[in-house]
Amino acid sequence: MEPASRDPQVRVAAVPMPLRWLDVGSWPSYAETRPRKAAQNVLAAGNYLVRDSHRCLVASSDASHLLVVAGCEDLLVIHTPDATLVCPVTHAEQIKDIQKQVTKEFNQQFI
Repeated sequence: MEPASRDPQVRVAAVPMPLRWLDVGSWPSYAETRPRKAAQNVLAAGNYLVRDSHRCLVASSDASHLLVVAGCEDLLVIHTPDATLVCPVTHAEQIKDIQKQVTKEFNQQFI
């Protein structure tokens, strides 16, 4: 929108709306877009079993894969066909650096 607003041939209009902006560029932000279940867990997976765990995001892009989380707090558990990430929510900002390291060590195999 910024380049369009400076272009004299483009008209930009804004409509005020009662919305909350959320930049879904991180796993904790993604969790904010999903409903919370028991013990404040966010479950975005086809098959899961969560026991005695609190404030975890459990997500998988593979509906046939089972994710089990037991006795955990404040964790990100993210499964894709290529890789699985498990880390404390407090380390979410490090994921971009981890991705760079994975690319450096494994090329594009797991990205």
